[in-house]
Amino acid sequence: MKFEYRILSLLLTVIVSGFTFLNFVSIAYIREVLDQQLQEKAKLYSKLILYNRTERIPEFIKIEESPLPLEKYRLILYTGKHYVFVKEEYIRNLLLSYGLSLFLWEGGLTVIILLLFYLTLIRNLKTEKETGDLLNVMLQSLTHKIGNFLASQKINLEMLEESSPVLRMKRSLSDLERNYQKTFKILEMLRHGQHIKKEKIDLLKLISDTALSYKSIFQREVFLRTPNTDFSLNSNPFYTELLISLLLENAFKHSDKRVFIKLCCARSKKLLIVKNDIGRDISGTGVGLRIVKFIADKLGVDLKIRIRKNFTVLVTF
Repeated sequence: MKFEYRILSLLLTVIVSGFTFLNFVSIAYIREVLDQQLQEKAKLYSKLILYNRTERIPEFIKIEESPLPLEKYRLILYTGKHYVFVKEEYIRNLLLSYGLSLFLWEGGLTVIILLLFYLTLIRNLKTEKETGDLLNVMLQSLTHKIGNFLASQKINLEMLEESSPVLRMKRSLSDLERNYQKTFKILEMLRHGQHIKKEKIDLLKLISDTALSYKSIFQREVFLRTPNTDFSLNSNPFYTELLISLLLENAFKHSDKRVFIKLCCARSKKLLIVKNDIGRDISGTGVGLRIVKFIADKLGVDLKIRIRKNFTVLVTF
């Protein structure tokens, strides 16, 4: 079933349930009002009989001096002298007439509401689809250009002689290519409507591998302190890996000589502390940290950043 049909079915169920409840309440109220009106009529016709008036009494009302029940009639009032009965079919027909009128009005209103909602929903979905298609084309175009750039840079590096700068460039290119392939895979999953599910992540291994990779790229000393206990958690793998990668990349890129990384447990929480000695060049757009804060909010983790003499980050999982 399409998404819009599921929404319409849910809306129809809510409307019908709401109207059904209101109908029960309104019919009960109308029944009470109808009984009161019939009782007033019964008092009036009873007085007419007492005064020997000749006005005609409706056939749905019977006035007797005996309390014996009449077939298909219901006792509605005792005046002290007369027992007044009302035909059940008359009451039932009045309620059916009211219920049919109510049903027709509610049916028409329901159709109008569903039609307006459907047209609004279709228009919004169409606009969203056009926006999604445009975003999809832009992402595919961007990833295609990045892929071509990576391929050309690999050829250029192969043509250069082996040296320390070349090796660092190769490592950087390899890291960029790995992230590019991972991002492209995620985009393909999202494009085909697949969802990224939570899975168990070895946080210690992820941080260690990422730190060693950036150590070789930026040529910095790294001091890694880890606990002896299990340091795993169930989380979104893409967001978690991206969070760790951006935090460590920022720490290594802006460090002078060394980066300190500490993993520890406090009560039921897992803590990650990243600290570096800030180098002279600390310029940047700040986009990386904004992305980090966005991802931390998505993961529901607490993130604290302090930039003074040192760059310090505390992540609480």
